[in-house]
Amino acid sequence: MNTKNIKWKYDHIVTSFTNKLKQKDEVVGIVLLGGVGKRDFLDEYSDIDISVFLEKVPAESYLPPFSFHIHLDGVDVEFNLSQQIMTEEFKTTWNDEKKYAYANGIIVYEHEGLITELLKHKLQRDKKKDFNRLVEIVNQYYWRVNFHSVNSFHRGYPESAHLLINDGLNLLLEALFILNEQEMPHHKWIFRQLEQLNYLSQQDIDCLRDALLVGSYELNSINERITMLDMLKSSIITQIKKHYPEFPEDPYHYWASYLSKRQIFEKTFADHVVRKLQPHLTCKEIVVIRGFISFNLISTKAGLLKCLNNENRSPYLDEPLVSKVKTLVIDEELTTF
Repeated sequence: MNTKNIKWKYDHIVTSFTNKLKQKDEVVGIVLLGGVGKRDFLDEYSDIDISVFLEKVPAESYLPPFSFHIHLDGVDVEFNLSQQIMTEEFKTTWNDEKKYAYANGIIVYEHEGLITELLKHKLQRDKKKDFNRLVEIVNQYYWRVNFHSVNSFHRGYPESAHLLINDGLNLLLEALFILNEQEMPHHKWIFRQLEQLNYLSQQDIDCLRDALLVGSYELNSINERITMLDMLKSSIITQIKKHYPEFPEDPYHYWASYLSKRQIFEKTFADHVVRKLQPHLTCKEIVVIRGFISFNLISTKAGLLKCLNNENRSPYLDEPLVSKVKTLVIDEELTTF
């Protein structure tokens, strides 16, 4: 940090204000957020974030606006007071930004453990949800960084290429915080938090810094950024597989089958056939056969053989591949889904 921590200058005024809140009958909890929370850092650019929880809407309108300023030691200091009704907070869904804020907050007052109970409920991590999100991240990273960015350049939109790479960078950062079982902070605090994360080497941080640099709108600059991010992605994938040995080798098909809600059947006949024949086919042949079965809406072994025997079959298949697949299909036990 290039700025000095001057939080000590404001501790007394924060305590004075929270003491005023505690005296109000409706107040059941107070949480210090941001720099007055666990981050424990305020500088000349900081504001003061506090959250108050109330049992009900006060009869008297003593609550201030969310944002207000006080003059302290010749400086205007901004206070941000978030105001919530306790019963409503138990019902609402918190986004990641709010979860991060309260996960790094400090409870300075609560009635009968209500805030502790609320935070336990809201901040509990869901391992299955984390797993699914990591699958989505790895899948989305490929399309944004390795596919769409370069295509955007060739279409004449190098600016979009860099934006897509930025998307990929943010996805990898999110994956790192998930692995550390933390919510991702506001971008202004990302690098401060990175220094405290596990599973991130100095080489990884260097790759991240290099990937942030936009040298030009030329293809070589785009490829340089992709190379740096791919190195970081490889490191993160290694850690993901250590945490989740069941992580799919093909995140895209896992996402399409189980997470995307874009197909009715989790396991299709085309995938079943390909899985059976995979040891005998090349990667290219697998793609061709899977597409042929899908295009013709085939659901049985008999239906597949009928289409393969049709001289007017569409899409076109090379005769050697047709012969090879027919032989394999006849020998395989293919059930209907």
